Amino acid sequence: MDHDEMKLHGEAYARCVALFDEIAAEPPAGLSREVFLKLVMQATVCRWTALPMSRAERDNYIKAIIITLSDLDPANALEGMLAVQMITNHEVIVACHSRALNQGELPLHRDATQKHAIKAMETSMKQMVAYQRLTSQRQVTMKRIQPRTNPPPALADRSMDKDPGIETVDRTPVRKGSGK
Repeated sequence: MDHDEMKLHGEAYARCVALFDEIAAEPPAGLSREVFLKLVMQATVCRWTALPMSRAERDNYIKAIIITLSDLDPANALEGMLAVQMITNHEVIVACHSRALNQGELPLHRDATQKHAIKAMETSMKQMVAYQRLTSQRQVTMKRIQPRTNPPPALADRSMDKDPGIETVDRTPVRKGSGK
């Protein structure tokens, strides 16, 4: 990273911290404040380097990133990095569609931009599937880890005599269809 990029990252991080504190946000439960703010800064820098923005526009954009990233609720840095990629890829898609709709562009450029948007949307779908897979794995893991104090209602009322998959003969369980 050269000096200008380091300066840009430092400025972006400082604004992220200030705005995070201003809106009194909380990072998602699985991320530390510092990691969350670095993720917000990464998404912010992607936009800042692509389009010129006023300070007010930058601040509004940072606030939107903070809220969006919080809503995605990443549980760890991996989910956070994927969430940032999804957010920034969304920005690319919107910009491409906007450019493709610009009547002042040459048809050749509009077509190329539209093709780029389609490729970005395909990437976005892959990112969403990966993110969904990560978050559903987290939910399954959490269900396995959390001990149950009471059995679920469906199991609490069941006894061996009421189980439709088991017949009892002389109180000895025998599976249906086993011939015994």
